[in-house]
Amino acid sequence: MGGAQSTTGEPLSVDDLVGAWVIDCAGDMPEHYRAVSAWWLTAAFQDCEELPACWQRLERLAHSVSRCLMGAGASDMVDQHPAEPPLRLYVFCNQGMNRSGLMVGRILRALGLAGEEAVSCITMHRPGALANGTFARLVRED
Repeated sequence: MGGAQSTTGEPLSVDDLVGAWVIDCAGDMPEHYRAVSAWWLTAAFQDCEELPACWQRLERLAHSVSRCLMGAGASDMVDQHPAEPPLRLYVFCNQGMNRSGLMVGRILRALGLAGEEAVSCITMHRPGALANGTFARLVRED
């Protein structure tokens, strides 16, 4: 979980993305990163205190990615990803706080974590993340 424009966190190199899946929630990652990833999806949405307009798509994506990570294969979805699990999964937005936090949170929920566990995991590893109350609620609820 990170940000294209973030000044905090670990620096990312192009080599880190080789063989990785990338979900870009802001659509502003540099183009040269796309070429080396195994699968790139731009799933951009606004960081505002409301349900994202693409909420159903984000939910389908989270469930499909989690099924693949668990070795259950891909489920039916619009944004078809490879059937084999990735070496690494990156979820980015602009600062790596709210939009990426929401997407990672929904993937963690689909993997079986309880809502509060998912929020705690994200905020422990990325202090300040999920400051958007609506997004935090969407991670917590079923």
